[in-house]
Amino acid sequence: MALVKCTECGHEISDAAESCPKCGAPQDLASRPVKCPDCGTMVPGTADACPKCGRPVERTTVAGNFGGAMSNSLSKLTGGLKMKGKVTASDIFRDLFKKHNADDMDNVFTKGTKYNPVDVKKITSADASAWAWSRVLLLFLALIAIFAIGYLAIKVGTLLPGFVFACAFALPLAAVIFFHEIDILHNITLRKTAVYLLIGGAAAIIVTVFESQVFKMNSNDLIWQCLLISLTEEVAKALIIAGIISVDKRANYILDGLLIGAAVGAGFAGFETMGYLVAAGSINQLTSMAFQRAILSLGMHLAWGALEGAGIMMAKGYKKRFSWANLGSVQFLVAFIIPFLFHWLWDVVAMNTGTNASNDDWVPYILTLVIWVPIIYTINIGFAQAIDAKNYYLNLATVAAANNAEKVADEKKSTKSAPKKTAKK
Repeated sequence: MALVKCTECGHEISDAAESCPKCGAPQDLASRPVKCPDCGTMVPGTADACPKCGRPVERTTVAGNFGGAMSNSLSKLTGGLKMKGKVTASDIFRDLFKKHNADDMDNVFTKGTKYNPVDVKKITSADASAWAWSRVLLLFLALIAIFAIGYLAIKVGTLLPGFVFACAFALPLAAVIFFHEIDILHNITLRKTAVYLLIGGAAAIIVTVFESQVFKMNSNDLIWQCLLISLTEEVAKALIIAGIISVDKRANYILDGLLIGAAVGAGFAGFETMGYLVAAGSINQLTSMAFQRAILSLGMHLAWGALEGAGIMMAKGYKKRFSWANLGSVQFLVAFIIPFLFHWLWDVVAMNTGTNASNDDWVPYILTLVIWVPIIYTINIGFAQAIDAKNYYLNLATVAAANNAEKVADEKKSTKSAPKKTAKK
């Protein structure tokens, strides 16, 4: 909180006060000068960006209702970002059913590389179109059909690994491509994403096994056992995601965190599903588990990892170095608790269904749908941050051009005002 002067009587009041406690005059918070968080310059109330460094600024607003209070609370959790115009499903999926050629696919898969760079000053919401994921999904569905015919119908046992792999990674890989497409900044290339999926996913499983062995997390109580399982797996994923973000210097945005988290979660989900399928006791159990987990993978580790990755980026802040202390921030803890609770409830239902044959089979599908509510909100916050970054660099370029023009004008002025030397006779 900072002290500012009342616009009527000049008495010092809080910068968040709606009215002056001395004279009662209402205060226009939106037009009050604010300090630039980057360079410290006081930004006039009529300006949306710092006149010195070009950084966009957020102004204090006072919520007059519960909805406004909730909006302000969420804004604080997301580092002061607010949704400036929502990106709708029609924006993201508008090109889904359009015809695309191989060059279009190449363009998507090479975004962010030196051969296909992205200029942050030119990004728009139109860049959020996602369609290539559906082609990847169709490819895997074709693979599943081929392997299913060979293994289940023709009884070719050697095709089992192919069937298991295709079922385990079909939707997770397609979903990762989706997050790659909507990351309009494309700081994380598809090559890096593939590495994070494979190595990060496998590493998260290894860390989970290590935690289970070291801490001997066993319990006869179903609720407590599920709590321990959820905690170990989510902590393992969060640690791997945080480790990746700490070494990837190009990971600066919330959309980057969503992608990295989704990649690690997809790898974890795919390898875990393969393990379950290989251990299936019968073909019927294998096929039912394969198709069920393929569908539910959209609401499991992939979604949970995406939220954790976004939470780490919110805690880290834009263009700031990652610190392991970020994992103790409110932003990350909120982003972590949501997947943890979903995971715990998921495991409780799954284990209860398996042991007591309850009728709660529909619960995982409900959880899969509900978990996408905070993901969609986070995606919009990510777009808001990307647009803020665009405005920042545009303003920076404008300020630099203005300063350069002023410097040139001063040089011309000084040249004209300089005394002319007269030649000696």
